[in-house]
Amino acid sequence: MGLASELGYSIGEIGAIRRGVAALGSTRPVSAVSNKVIRPIDRFVLGLSGGRSTATSWLIGIPPLWVTTTGVRSGMARVVPLFGIPIREDLALLGTSFGQRATPAWVRNLEHEPRVSVTFRGIEVAAVARPADEKEKSTIWESAAAIYQGYSNYADWASHREIKVFVLESAGD
Repeated sequence: MGLASELGYSIGEIGAIRRGVAALGSTRPVSAVSNKVIRPIDRFVLGLSGGRSTATSWLIGIPPLWVTTTGVRSGMARVVPLFGIPIREDLALLGTSFGQRATPAWVRNLEHEPRVSVTFRGIEVAAVARPADEKEKSTIWESAAAIYQGYSNYADWASHREIKVFVLESAGD
């Protein structure tokens, strides 16, 4: 059994309204603002929903995962809400940072220490992150763009850097 199955993680059908919101959200101006503004709003909604939803996930229909990494410099646990892309029985993560210039800190944390904890709706599973191989990257990018069109834009906007792609596998496998 893969990580997605262990967590019960799946992405349902995304309706027309959410696709419209996602189209607006995947524009460069909205994405730039989202990178700065949406995080505190997401954390607020996470608190209200008992960790089940973020504002972003509610708006675009993709459920968040809580990924706990180990900070490279601090050695402390760092928890970040991320969207997982189901890939076979496992999950993939893309270090897009909304297509911004910088690579997100969680990517550096995974590169330093690939053992993580992944939580979804109260279910916590130990996992290991590994870089996706070239064939997997292609499949993951296609799947991600089919779920949320912003991923294609993010790849274009961040073409100056390599967007890291990871596959999360259950540590119990």
